[in-house]
Amino acid sequence: MPVEMEMRFAKLIFTLCFPEGGRVPERKESALRGGLGNMLLSQNCVQDQECPACSFRADCLAQRIMYAPYRIRPPYVTRESMGFMLYCPDRRTDLLPGDEVRFSLTLFGPPIAYFAPLLHALYAFGKKGLGVRE
Repeated sequence: MPVEMEMRFAKLIFTLCFPEGGRVPERKESALRGGLGNMLLSQNCVQDQECPACSFRADCLAQRIMYAPYRIRPPYVTRESMGFMLYCPDRRTDLLPGDEVRFSLTLFGPPIAYFAPLLHALYAFGKKGLGVRE
């Protein structure tokens, strides 16, 4: 008997503009994910950013976004969801002032409700910067 599943998602496209030249990783997704997680923790953590030992872990906004649990876990999934997927097709590593890099952020299920904190974290991350200055 076929099982119907509803898949809710939102795909967002962002453009990073580099005001200064610099080097960035070829695969930018990991750096973007790390920066996003760091900003979410710095903006929302009520303890010491030591997640495994935190008594607020189950209610933490950063945990709910970065490691969104499945309501119904598909049988082929072996670990918790990330709640989102980052993709950046641009593989350049050396960027010049004014260069732009586009990336997508696809939110799956409950993290869609956290769009505002995600946008705020991405904005703060943009102020801090990505890459190494030349």
